[in-house]
Amino acid sequence: MVDNEMVNAFALPGGYIIITTGLIKFCETPEELLSVICHEIGHIEKRHVVSRLVKDIGLSLLTSNDPYVSGEIAKELLSQGYNREQEEESDLFACELLLKCDLEPRAMASFFRRLKEKNENGIYDNFEILSSHPNMNKRVKNVLAFKVPEGFTAKESWINIDEMKKRVEQ
Repeated sequence: MVDNEMVNAFALPGGYIIITTGLIKFCETPEELLSVICHEIGHIEKRHVVSRLVKDIGLSLLTSNDPYVSGEIAKELLSQGYNREQEEESDLFACELLLKCDLEPRAMASFFRRLKEKNENGIYDNFEILSSHPNMNKRVKNVLAFKVPEGFTAKESWINIDEMKKRVEQ
């Protein structure tokens, strides 16, 4: 976790996921936060991080142990987004993973709606996540179209989002 007001999360090589305190503060439910984390897991599982690095930076940099080069890789990851197909694939992966965990897969739609609304109203200037992602309306539509089995009832999450918010404020 990074102490930063940006509403953001991102996957790094090696399977690491970075989330910001701004993301935690923005999420209204644990399922919203989990949907973002599952989306980033999707980037890792689908190997989007590695494919993007190979394309954008080159294989020679990936094999370097030089700390400066590692820093440059991290900087490149933060400045470049995934393509639309990769984002949509990770959204679907997140829905599937949430469903497997008996959590509401469509929670991501409420997160996307609020993110888009706050950004359009100029309320939140720290939406790094919007700069590199596809159209939010389409993403909401795709998430809401995700088919859940008939009779599916989501379990209540054991995560207390209000407690998390208090802790990041300390």
